[in-house]
Amino acid sequence: MPLYFKIIIFSLVFSLTGCSDELVFKTDKDANKLVAAIYLEVGKPASAVVMQTESITNDSNSVTIKNAFVYLFKNGVNIETETTNNLGQTDFDYIVQPGDSLKVEVIKEGFDKLRGSSSIPETTSILQFDTTSTRANSLGLIVSFVDKAQRSDFYKIKLVGSRYSYKIDPVSGQILDSVLIQESIPMKSVNRIFFSDNNIVTNRQDFELMNDLIFNGQNFNLNVDVDWFLLQKKYNKSEVKELEISLSHISPEYYDFLTTLSLNRPIYGGPFSIASQVTSSFDNGYGIIVASNTSKAIITLR
Repeated sequence: MPLYFKIIIFSLVFSLTGCSDELVFKTDKDANKLVAAIYLEVGKPASAVVMQTESITNDSNSVTIKNAFVYLFKNGVNIETETTNNLGQTDFDYIVQPGDSLKVEVIKEGFDKLRGSSSIPETTSILQFDTTSTRANSLGLIVSFVDKAQRSDFYKIKLVGSRYSYKIDPVSGQILDSVLIQESIPMKSVNRIFFSDNNIVTNRQDFELMNDLIFNGQNFNLNVDVDWFLLQKKYNKSEVKELEISLSHISPEYYDFLTTLSLNRPIYGGPFSIASQVTSSFDNGYGIIVASNTSKAIITLR
């Protein structure tokens, strides 16, 4: 009889999607497997979170693995070995560089050795990020970048706005304090045929995904609209002062993870939800290698 178990990717989902999810798997093998989330963002130290699978009947969140050995290989050579702390986490000294070919092995007594690899995406620079129009109900924006030919590329795009959040005296209504905050700003595509691979009704993700199937090897212009209501002044917040676009060139494994995860979101938990059949980045276990290379551009709003 198949065994059902769940993987609570709390650290992974928190940092990548902003909400909690349980990924349920079915297997004929022993469900006691290692689970890893490896973060490889260009310009930042590599890091890892190591967990283990849980029985589907177990409601405990105590799934982290401490004192696991995490081996990092660059171009086939072991460059660093770290052990996980009580939270199952570890950081490396290695700073991720574009074009590197990396392999990760995780070893913990009582578990199968976890092995996975990924190539770090090259830099994709933003050529243009500007306003195109100002209308009564929306602000038009354009994002332009060059997609390299002769390969499949995947992109994650996110727009955030910076504004001041106020602490207001409930009696006098005067502003007592303020802090600059960033918040996600939803976008609506004008050239919708390209955008987005996860743009589905009531999607809870605050980013968009694209592949270059149609515009491979071309200078791609993405036109989006932003609802003015999202940018305007609120009771306890100023109007948005800056808009920042993030264009992340991501690995195929990361793209597959995000698109698959989005499938069960429109009616999450309902009888017609689609089970997440997530492709693992590892042999002998489960998890995801998050490899990305991000470029950013900013518009100041006046």
